[in-house]
Amino acid sequence: MFPKKKQTRFQLSYKEKEVPIYQPMEEFLMKDLGLVCRSDMHKFAVKYLYQQRKQARMEFVWNKLKSVQSNMKCLW
Repeated sequence: MFPKKKQTRFQLSYKEKEVPIYQPMEEFLMKDLGLVCRSDMHKFAVKYLYQQRKQARMEFVWNKLKSVQSNMKCLW
């Protein structure tokens, strides 16, 4: 009857052997960044990683563009 709403929840589970690895990392980051929720820490981490990757791509494109411009100068 009503259109189904898209879920906004996300659940993350670690394998049993991963817990001793990731849990101390999460606790350290939460304390270091002053975050009280694991979900806030994960959102912060995703945003940070996203920004880093976007920046890396921009630098790659910029360097590629400079290289092409440099090669074109050699042709003249």
